[in-house]
Amino acid sequence: MGGYRTRKSVVWKLALAVSVGAGMGLPAGIPASGAPVTGLAVYGTDGAIGGLRREVYPSNAGTESHRRASRNQSLAASMAGRGQRVAGMAGRGQRVAGMAGRGSQATSTIGNKILPTIAPVAAPVAAQAAPTVLKILSPADGRMVSKHEPGVGAGLVPLAWQGIAAARSYSINLFDSTTRSAVLHGVNAGLATTYGIADSVLKYGHGYTFSVAAVTGEGVVTDTARFRVPILPELTSSTDLRLHNGEIVWENCTPGLLSSRDQFAAILAARGWTIRYTSAYRSLTYQEHLYLIAKTPIRTLSRSDAARIAAERIYHQLSRSVARPGVGDSHVAGKAFDAIVFDERGRARNSRNWRDRRVEDMARRAGLTM
Repeated sequence: MGGYRTRKSVVWKLALAVSVGAGMGLPAGIPASGAPVTGLAVYGTDGAIGGLRREVYPSNAGTESHRRASRNQSLAASMAGRGQRVAGMAGRGQRVAGMAGRGSQATSTIGNKILPTIAPVAAPVAAQAAPTVLKILSPADGRMVSKHEPGVGAGLVPLAWQGIAAARSYSINLFDSTTRSAVLHGVNAGLATTYGIADSVLKYGHGYTFSVAAVTGEGVVTDTARFRVPILPELTSSTDLRLHNGEIVWENCTPGLLSSRDQFAAILAARGWTIRYTSAYRSLTYQEHLYLIAKTPIRTLSRSDAARIAAERIYHQLSRSVARPGVGDSHVAGKAFDAIVFDERGRARNSRNWRDRRVEDMARRAGLTM
């Protein structure tokens, strides 16, 4: 029955809070204050329905019930007044909170109004200071420079430097210390900090002086580096190392050459002759390696470079008749091989300086020229 008591108390308080008195425009059936109560009709808002409901309590409430109703009316009115004052203070508190929210740009809601929100500003990051020292990065001072190392583009050797913020332009110079001649003189690089020089300009075994000048509003700042190109190209690829170790490389040769090779060997075998191959495909770097060994005059070299060239000539058993390196060379294109032919007695029938005409005839039958 507790549910019932709660419901009666709520409805009773609502009735008192609405009004009990004369001149309030009450609905029919609710007596004016002070009138005898024979049966009280209470009208309250039904939260579940949103309308009015009417409940009539028995007349045995009597005059005492009316007195209690009057006291409760006064108490309810007093509490309602205090509630309004508290609500007013709460309203002023909300307005103060709104002003504080606007000051801090935090999100604040008053009624249906939402104050704007601004994302917090990140702490500033200190900018890195621009370089103030001009410095050559490549080639490094005292370094040996290979003509075939990767650079700005194919066949280029990179020249690079660390620029400075005050530079208006850069001017570069390259001097051949061996021939004592200028390779580059006063070349304007603009504001670029790299420059590619064709590797064909650089000579094997030569020393060079590279300088860069930064032109600023207050004068010129320079830096200098010296480097040297080795006497022979460096052999670093697996194919070049195989070639230098004496291996015959056939996989890069053309199918036509391989077919003629087999036919030539069959023709020689039918005669009782044999063939020994000494070379076939050569990379451009390796062809250049052989060409420099054969053609470089030792008398112009330093003692250490001269000793190396002499040792390489003995190792490769080279004469001075080596083709100039280039993409059109028959060995580089995979269209030629070198070999020695032996007759049935084991005598060589060709050399660098002569060849047996019978060898030429058999080669021609296989589609080869000598």
